[in-house]
Amino acid sequence: MNRNLDSGNILRVVVIMFLFVSLFFIVKNLDSFTGFLVTSQTGSDVSANGIVDSNPISIPPKNNVQMAKSVSTASIGGTDWVVHPEVINHLNAVNNYRAQNGLPALVPSVKLTQSAEWMANDMGSHDYFGHVDSLGRNIDTRFPAFGYTFNTWISENVAAGRETGVTTADDLYYHCDEYSGGVCIRYGHRNNMLNPNIIAIGIGYAYYPNADYDWYWTEDLGGVLDEQANYISSGQGPLSCSGPIDRQSNRCRTECGASPHCNGLVAGDDIGYCGAGGDPAIHDECSSDCQPVDRPDMLCRKVGVSDCSGSQECDGERAGTGNCDLNCIYVSSFTGHSMGKGDVNCNDKIDSVDALYILKDVAQLIQRSSTCQIGKAYQPAMDTEPNGVINAVDALNILKAVSGLASPVNNMVGNPGALDSDSDGISDAWELQYSCLNRFVADATSDSDSDSVQATFGPVRMDNAAEIIIRSDPCNTDSDGDGFSDGAEFYLGTDPLDNCGPNAWPADIVSGGIPASTNRVTVLDLTSFLAPNRFINTNIGDIPGNRRWDIAPGKGPFSKDINVQDITLLISLAPPMFGGQRAFNGPTCTP
Repeated sequence: MNRNLDSGNILRVVVIMFLFVSLFFIVKNLDSFTGFLVTSQTGSDVSANGIVDSNPISIPPKNNVQMAKSVSTASIGGTDWVVHPEVINHLNAVNNYRAQNGLPALVPSVKLTQSAEWMANDMGSHDYFGHVDSLGRNIDTRFPAFGYTFNTWISENVAAGRETGVTTADDLYYHCDEYSGGVCIRYGHRNNMLNPNIIAIGIGYAYYPNADYDWYWTEDLGGVLDEQANYISSGQGPLSCSGPIDRQSNRCRTECGASPHCNGLVAGDDIGYCGAGGDPAIHDECSSDCQPVDRPDMLCRKVGVSDCSGSQECDGERAGTGNCDLNCIYVSSFTGHSMGKGDVNCNDKIDSVDALYILKDVAQLIQRSSTCQIGKAYQPAMDTEPNGVINAVDALNILKAVSGLASPVNNMVGNPGALDSDSDGISDAWELQYSCLNRFVADATSDSDSDSVQATFGPVRMDNAAEIIIRSDPCNTDSDGDGFSDGAEFYLGTDPLDNCGPNAWPADIVSGGIPASTNRVTVLDLTSFLAPNRFINTNIGDIPGNRRWDIAPGKGPFSKDINVQDITLLISLAPPMFGGQRAFNGPTCTP
């Protein structure tokens, strides 16, 4: 055998080794995919020190709601708003670009500025870069939390790594978001800045020297001017902190240690809303040390804002009086059933929603509380047997009580029901509908189709009783034929009875997101593991809302919940609904 390699074979070996080393480098440096280093497309001197998000967001008005036209609703005069001088430089640079393109200048908005300042500080304080904040919100939910609720165009650009406002504006303007044949075909950030439907802007600027990129920028844009924010330069260079207050502007600054809810306010100012971090709804003023506190009146304030922790029923009521506790939470009185068994969602009635609360609690999809709180599972009402264990049987007992499937259990309110020969809680009528069930064998807590899954916190059991409650097939591992077991879908929060549509098919991760879902598995679903948030190599709970990416529940041989096997499943998936065809870049499902 000839052991000498000719020059062609040597070249092939070198190329293969180069590709292997390159692939290893990419895997070891996944962070580089969360943003692209900016390079100039026009010959401008733009260095690689700034970073711009790879997916700028722009959302048009909803078609089925009366659209708010691009007009000002602001009162004359506006509100003075002290900002860093670089913020004003950035605003001027953005408006210069608009003037060059024949567009009117953008006007700073109070609500959009509150949102943008909070977002810039959130990125820096939590050391991340992207559009999904630390509370799991995108702009379609974050803007309303700050009172910007208009049905109009909304957009957001984020950038990082630049100290100056002009260079940051240049980065956003010249950054290319999509190439074709070496030519840029989409300038998404520029399109946001030059959208003729946009008239209002809020600019956030934050400095966090211990974060990856030091300086963090946010542009929040909208088609309605709610109240004009008159940007006034603080005259400061670098921040000059005296405790949580910046000496130059005499304002509370998050960078100096103030609460994000007080950022930019004078100590003692009215916050105006309960705060974007879930503070108790009685917090309505900035203290002398720039922390949210309540006034002596103890009134629950503006609790309709989505991030407030109070109940809507307590708006304007004094905390700790009537049915409102000290945290402005409405407490049910339990009239009509003094035992309280079964009223898991605390609304003074027992129905199928209470059963669903128990199932969500078992899968750890909802918080459990020892006190009655709207939106949480009330623990004393959950153990319906009672036997000291809360599981799917307790949910089944509730269904029995309200629908008459079988006799009620242990004094729980309900009506006598149908025949249950094996006394397992599933009536004979139901068991006769499924070939895998036996009406003479107690099999309610068995998992006939073995579709339970093992999550990090323990098993998510899809026993026969649980499947009958949610109407999935206890004899079929995958009731909707989308390639994911009923247990996996219950764990992920998708519908085990629907194989297409928003929140129906786990493989279509970007369903309902930005950009809109195509009802296919595409490269967007793969890249969502890396950007705008890096979900790969994280555990459930490390990032709010990351459970959807654990599509092969559990760690397997890996150290983290969300790992390579989840990505691999997307690429190799061939669900029954596609007749065995591979889903990745394959057929489109039909809702």
